[in-house]
Amino acid sequence: MNPNAIHLLERNQDKIDWHYLSRNPNALHLLERNQDKIDWHWLFENPEIFEFQYDFEKMRCNMESIGLRNELMETVFDPERLKVMSLRYKVGIRELIQIY
Repeated sequence: MNPNAIHLLERNQDKIDWHYLSRNPNALHLLERNQDKIDWHWLFENPEIFEFQYDFEKMRCNMESIGLRNELMETVFDPERLKVMSLRYKVGIRELIQIY
């Protein structure tokens, strides 16, 4: 599989192995036009299908700087919410806190 050979495949679509092409990061435009030929299992191995690549460290710093981290923690660990979750999922509150 050569990611840079797309121009050859565009002219010779009858020769395409769609299984391998589904993994090719440079082939999204061909895959979009031929969705009936996509190997969906291998498509999810293709890093280009994910529109956003998150920088989690940057997100964490941003959350802390605007106070969102504390607000999220207050919401997630709200005693009433934990009680409802505990009853709904039949799990002890201590277990819920450990899961989080």
